[in-house]
Amino acid sequence: MSSRELEALRRLKGNYVEGPDDVWSPATFHVEGLNRTVERAILGGLDDVVTGGATNPIGLVLRGQRGTGKTRLLGWIRERLQQDSGYFFLIELLDAQTFWESALSAILDGLSRNGAEGESQLKILLRRLSELTDMPRGVHREVIGNRAVTRESLDAFVNRVRTLNPHVGKDTKDTLRALVLYAGADYDAQDVGDGFLRSLKEEEFDGSGRAAWGIRQLPKTPQEIVKDISRLLALTGPSVIAVDQIDGLVTRSSFATDSAAVHDWNDLITIDQVAGGLMALREATRRTLTIVSCLQQTWTFIEKYAVDTARDRFKVMPNLKPLPDAEAAQELVEKRFAPRFAGVGFAPPYPTWPIRPTVFEGASEYTPRQLLTKIDAHIDACLAEEQVRELEHLNQTIDRLPIQVIQPAIFADLDARFADLKRLTPTDDALNSAVEDAVMPALLAAGLSAWIDGLGEAGAQFSVDPPPSSKPPLHARLRRTLDEETEDEEHWAFRAIAATHHIAALSRLRAASVTAGLNAEVSRRRLFVLRNVAWTQGPKTIAAVAEFEKAGGRVLTVDEEDLRVLAALRQLYADNPPNLRAWLAVRRPARDVKLLREALGDTLPETEAEPASVPDPTPALTPALVPTITGAVLSSPAPAPIDAVSSRAAAS
Repeated sequence: MSSRELEALRRLKGNYVEGPDDVWSPATFHVEGLNRTVERAILGGLDDVVTGGATNPIGLVLRGQRGTGKTRLLGWIRERLQQDSGYFFLIELLDAQTFWESALSAILDGLSRNGAEGESQLKILLRRLSELTDMPRGVHREVIGNRAVTRESLDAFVNRVRTLNPHVGKDTKDTLRALVLYAGADYDAQDVGDGFLRSLKEEEFDGSGRAAWGIRQLPKTPQEIVKDISRLLALTGPSVIAVDQIDGLVTRSSFATDSAAVHDWNDLITIDQVAGGLMALREATRRTLTIVSCLQQTWTFIEKYAVDTARDRFKVMPNLKPLPDAEAAQELVEKRFAPRFAGVGFAPPYPTWPIRPTVFEGASEYTPRQLLTKIDAHIDACLAEEQVRELEHLNQTIDRLPIQVIQPAIFADLDARFADLKRLTPTDDALNSAVEDAVMPALLAAGLSAWIDGLGEAGAQFSVDPPPSSKPPLHARLRRTLDEETEDEEHWAFRAIAATHHIAALSRLRAASVTAGLNAEVSRRRLFVLRNVAWTQGPKTIAAVAEFEKAGGRVLTVDEEDLRVLAALRQLYADNPPNLRAWLAVRRPARDVKLLREALGDTLPETEAEPASVPDPTPALTPALVPTITGAVLSSPAPAPIDAVSSRAAAS
């Protein structure tokens, strides 16, 4: 295999397991016509809200088994809508008891995501409102956050919106003020706006901050704030709210098999809370298409057991099907491969190289994810052998490679590079409250990805959420798939909170808890707050932290060595040098990160040998084992002892 072919194959490696946040990525891989009937129904619903013909259109239910492309379709919907001057929001519902808190948190997160114009959806909303009300240029710049807003300018803007639409302007004036502050350039003002939008009660802190900006001391519920934001959005364009991840709420209940003669009343309440929330969400929003993405059996349970009827408010679309034909399967792969080949200037012998066109003749039995996973395993085998083997049919077996003994010198360059990066990479900003939202997500994602790569075969069950928004409730999340068919998952969520002001810290803590689905009764949802400074000792903060810990949340400190390892891993993933994944599988550098060992110790196989730390690059080393190919990830059996390397046990 030539060096160019090898580099091209490396670029084809990727995560084909799409998570909820992938809807925010460009819809580059969408293949028109995979599910024509569903696409037509969606376009009809979009037309209702884009043209303004329906203030409150019938919702849609998008059903399909895991891997059939529900997330991909949501991404296509988002892109189409934003190109038509619309707004898109994604609610990941993990706890039925906090439906409206989850909805509000997701909408605020969505406002921080970029629209088609390259600006945040919140900035687009405020700019359009400012243009509709013909605000002076100076005030316009303040309203959209290009410079610090003054009380005088804020008053003028709110009054103009009230003139534009008296009913909406009057009812939403406090929420509108908070949105302007939230989008602004002043950090203290941002915290005031954030506190109001998160429904923090006035008595939980000194309310003078709100009064200074003309926000009345009249608390609003999360449901009321969602309604306010929707009405403001409707003045400037259509919206879609997609609701995902409701399957897990059902699969954890007695409805998972639907075989129980009498279902637990708590499960009946959960189903009713989910259904009631969906119905109320559709009723509370304006010029908004609500789309529920779920498994077929999940919606069947809702229709059967919920007190409120869903039939009159939601239209159930046909189930998403596996790949319809060879042409669609081939186009799907071509769209995946083309930009990666172009990125290294490689001209393949044919567009799907090294996957022969004959492969796609039998692809109609596969979901898109199953096909891509099969292809990924073949590419893994080629890379391990450093030899191109063309895949000619899908049932072609991929021989398990024998364990090969190699000289550790193959990792010498990576060992040295890793040591240099740990020593030289600055980490001063990681726990700075002003920039933690920009820095910590990438650091944590690198650490979690390296943790997965060090798990061997077990790593195939795990995935890391894509990058979050610019103002995220969470900085990172690790997911483990427990059941492919029911989409049941286990989560480990992370959020750094360096803010010292009690309002900012409390707001971030509550937003993280809601988004993580933290609940003492649900052990599969874990949340780790990273904080090196003490909490303030006000009674409300003390109570909130106690509630967080009672629900199972934990506070972890982050030391300088942790940050250096994470920063070094982030750079290595960005550079993607040869043998990186084999090095990660054998060296397991993420195990040297104290906070990850504390948070993720329960993900380690019980029989696993103690991991070897990354060695000092200078001593001579004895041979190690080359990882074997087991599917989507590189892995190895328990690593052979390596001389001159000290082992560290992974803490539980």
